[in-house]
Amino acid sequence: MKRINFYTSTCFEGCDLYDENGKVYIVSDRKKSHTLLDISTLGIQICGRIRDSKYKTKIGHIFTETRYNKFLSYKEFKESTQKQLSETKDWLNAVNQMDDKNRKKTINLIEHNNKSGLNEMYIHNENDRLEIDENLINLDIVNFKITKCLYQHRVLLQHEYLRNNFNLTDEKQVIYTDKLAENPKSKISFKDLFDEYAILREERGNQFIFGNENDRTSLIEQERPLVKEAYNKLGVKKVKEMNYYVGNIKRALINIQTDISIDAKIVKCLKENGFSDGITIPVKNIKNILKNIYTSLGLRNSYGKIKTAKATDLENWFKIKRTSPKIKEKTTDCITIIRCKFMYV
Repeated sequence: MKRINFYTSTCFEGCDLYDENGKVYIVSDRKKSHTLLDISTLGIQICGRIRDSKYKTKIGHIFTETRYNKFLSYKEFKESTQKQLSETKDWLNAVNQMDDKNRKKTINLIEHNNKSGLNEMYIHNENDRLEIDENLINLDIVNFKITKCLYQHRVLLQHEYLRNNFNLTDEKQVIYTDKLAENPKSKISFKDLFDEYAILREERGNQFIFGNENDRTSLIEQERPLVKEAYNKLGVKKVKEMNYYVGNIKRALINIQTDISIDAKIVKCLKENGFSDGITIPVKNIKNILKNIYTSLGLRNSYGKIKTAKATDLENWFKIKRTSPKIKEKTTDCITIIRCKFMYV
């Protein structure tokens, strides 16, 4: 083995490693949800993975805390999800129990309208019957628990270790190197990276570029896939017209998709703006974000004007609740997103 080795789940859930001097460290980055592990399952899998280590009774966990959110609990999220699932299954059963002719006609009508009203991520057509992916819904619940609860702050994570019979040592250890360890290229603006990518991809005559061009383009594509997608689908001129603004670019990319409904496009735009399960957003901000989305998607009312954005529009696509937290010592009218609906209305 090398002095430092990195292992993903393909290894730590099943492989046996041998190194008498090997030490195990779990590294969890709040910006990368796949690194936030469930202590009760994956944490236990990792322990003792180095079979012959003299340190196998000790592991280290280096982590960053996720944003604290006191407006939506794991219990509330789970109950809302299970209620939605029950209601959706009742509707699906009603459709699936139709006679063959009417069932196929109903499903064809839904698909003909570009799956309007359905959240395609959860519901699909299987041999002319509508099916819902309960495994994906259960995964939503587990992921909410891990990303929104366990890693909210150090005390909760410590409690989870204790609950699963781990002994904690040096509980007050704080990791100060998170930001120092960040990759320097993460500070590069989209504009600078896009312009360089465009130069690498275009014919340049006698213009000289240092380094291997293929390696450089591959690196940008790997680290910043949005650059490649914007270049290929929108082009340099269009990106410049949008002043390289990432929000506008993402909405433009969503708008040109032809295989999803308008509802799905709106939800994707909202998620690009940070709308996720458990997040709390001021009503004023919601109106402004929806206004920009309606404008970019060209959604108009019967008079030909851009559709008026209201914060309550969120009820079309999300389960929500009104909250009034204090922001900068001022009570603020907000909406908390409970979760995305399975069926849009």
